Amino acid sequence: AVGHEAVDHHPVVLGDALICGEGPGQQRLALAEKGVAWYELVATGDGGHASRARAGCTASARLAHALVALDGLNDTSASAPTGLEGLAADDSEALRLSANAGTLAGGNFISQIATTATARVDIRVPPGISLTEVEVAMNTRLASCAGVTWRRLKGWEANWSGLDVPFVATFAQASEDVRRTPPVITVRLPASDASRWRALGVPAICFGPQPTLSAGIDDYAEEQDVVDCAKIYALAALRYLRSTMHGG
Repeated sequence: AVGHEAVDHHPVVLGDALICGEGPGQQRLALAEKGVAWYELVATGDGGHASRARAGCTASARLAHALVALDGLNDTSASAPTGLEGLAADDSEALRLSANAGTLAGGNFISQIATTATARVDIRVPPGISLTEVEVAMNTRLASCAGVTWRRLKGWEANWSGLDVPFVATFAQASEDVRRTPPVITVRLPASDASRWRALGVPAICFGPQPTLSAGIDDYAEEQDVVDCAKIYALAALRYLRSTMHGG
């Protein structure tokens, strides 16, 4: 994949459209990706010997309280925005927000009260929810958590190229022609480089022979899926480029 630095400094790599081979699994067609936001939470409290600890007053306890509060963000669901109306009704993951504390740290010795405790939290933001809305919700949930502050480490909004975009419609039709069934539309859960192209106004999709449980033990892809993907990539590119060369 071409990183963001190449996109920023070499506009020629943008092209007319992007086909990303990082499929969402099950031969579905991902028109969108969730936004990604990383946050650092810091809890503080008075130190001392462990025998002096009081309920809810140590940095560790305060951090735990905050993480339980943020855990409540999980399973918040968005409504499909314009362009993503084709999502399957039973696709519960596509528009679900997730919040996960990936790292925790605090204290120096078991018999001492930790004066500082930190956590780094990953939040995946579905289309239809903005980072601003996420952070308003965070402030509301953390309002009762004494001694806790947070900051955003990095983040970007969800983005998508809807079925009404000519390139996406062309790709979806190519997939249907090769697979003999309309593609199932979804939102890709992990981030991919496709979001960088969309952010710059270039239509992009994710479609590939990725199995349901990627990166697992004995991970594999079906041979026919690989062959079909090659056919769909070529057919969609030819049709789309032909249409742009002839003005539609």
